[in-house]
Amino acid sequence: MSATIGRRVREKTYYTLKSYCLLNGLSYSSLKKGFIGKKSAQILERDGIVAQPQRRNQGDKNAKASCGLATA
Repeated sequence: MSATIGRRVREKTYYTLKSYCLLNGLSYSSLKKGFIGKKSAQILERDGIVAQPQRRNQGDKNAKASCGLATA
């Protein structure tokens, strides 16, 4: 899916992304940056906008050590 979240919101609701976020109590800056949380995903889905919530990658707990950064 190549359309941006702003374009998908505009096509489905005829609101700008900023207006849509204001009306639904969502974080405009988070959506603009591409982060879609559970609450945002539910609201977008309710309006027929396809969006997947972003999964957090916990990664390796020793990431600092593997990057060469000293752990004290």
